[in-house]
Amino acid sequence: MRVLEMWVDPEQRGADEGRMWDLETEEPAAEIPLSRPAAPRAACIVPLPDGHHAVAIATAREITLWNPHTWTCTNRFDALQTDAMTAFPQSDATWLLATGSGTGLRLWDPRSGRLVHTLLTAAPVTDIVHTLADGPLLHIGGPAGRASLRWRPRTHAS
Repeated sequence: MRVLEMWVDPEQRGADEGRMWDLETEEPAAEIPLSRPAAPRAACIVPLPDGHHAVAIATAREITLWNPHTWTCTNRFDALQTDAMTAFPQSDATWLLATGSGTGLRLWDPRSGRLVHTLLTAAPVTDIVHTLADGPLLHIGGPAGRASLRWRPRTHAS
């Protein structure tokens, strides 16, 4: 998969699409229709069990998953106030979406759109990354500081 960047023209508030750019060729890769308000708040690549990938895009109201070869929407689910998002590996070779918002951290099954876990925090979560060096860790950050969380997932049904 090529490196992609999501872009919405800030002058077009309420626009109905975003543009994916191929950063290798510096050419537009696709126009993506988004729900209003359209501005993407977060995006990440999600590995799928079949060895392929999806592109997850969060707007103010929902998360959509897109096939990066055809740019068709493969899943859509409600997820309000997503400010940050990353894919997070599980022990059963699946991945969850970790999202941050003004109220905390949420973990989603991207295949079903099911909310798997919620962690309420005393401050907004505006940044999320995962590392695997010392076991699976989620690192969250925001205006109040940073924290590292060890997640010992149980296999979850989709």
